Amino acid sequence: MTPPIRAFCLGHRPAIFSPGIDFTMVTPVPLGLPGEIVVADGSYPHGEDGALSEYAQFFGLAERLAAGDVVADSLYLFQYRKFLSFIQGPRRSTNIPYAFVAGAAAAGELMPSLDHLQASPERLLVGPSFQCPGSVSDQYASYHLIEDFLGLIATCETLGILPGERLNAFRNGRFLLPSPTLCRIDASLLVELADSLDAVWRVFAAHFYVQRTGYQRRVGGFLLERLHGFLLRERLAAAGRIDQAAMRLIVVSDSPEIVLTGFEA
Repeated sequence: MTPPIRAFCLGHRPAIFSPGIDFTMVTPVPLGLPGEIVVADGSYPHGEDGALSEYAQFFGLAERLAAGDVVADSLYLFQYRKFLSFIQGPRRSTNIPYAFVAGAAAAGELMPSLDHLQASPERLLVGPSFQCPGSVSDQYASYHLIEDFLGLIATCETLGILPGERLNAFRNGRFLLPSPTLCRIDASLLVELADSLDAVWRVFAAHFYVQRTGYQRRVGGFLLERLHGFLLRERLAAAGRIDQAAMRLIVVSDSPEIVLTGFEA
């Protein structure tokens, strides 16, 4: 019998809190956890450079779903220190205003149960969106290298991933959905999205990829996050469900100032 919903933690390290639900770890290296799924970063172009963040594991999970090696009707995805909750955290972050923070001891109480997720009338649940001061292109240029984003746009145009006005809506849009791999999602939709994102990455990697250093080394993750978030928001907007589908983003942190991934001590 196919499980109605399963939870998976994507990432390079175990959760730093006790989730309180049964889950399977999807990791680039063996961690010694029961039932873990190992998807090496190098399974995808330039993943060994650290370019893809959690997207190598996202793609690997999708491939296993498509092949029938992993079976579930829907999935709840979280990361070692980030997850979505129906309940807001005890404090709002001071530097990421759309996120809440909770200490490790409190975080487990905020994690939704699989029964609660299954009972939700929303088949697709995502994190909060925020409005950029300018366009998504401007927002990317403020934190990363705009030439990489232009390569992404060219790739989407070449592949026809976003034909016509959809491509303009992506690059000129004002709303961003961060951390879109955090979600409750039907398995079929996850596979569909992963197929599109994987195709985009492979073409980008072949024609536009430049290895970056430091924080910018995760260029693939930064680019795919923007496209992935747009595709999810586009689907929800078409169904009139953006507000109804938004959960609270919880980051496990002892401080309201969240240290960005890649800058931890």
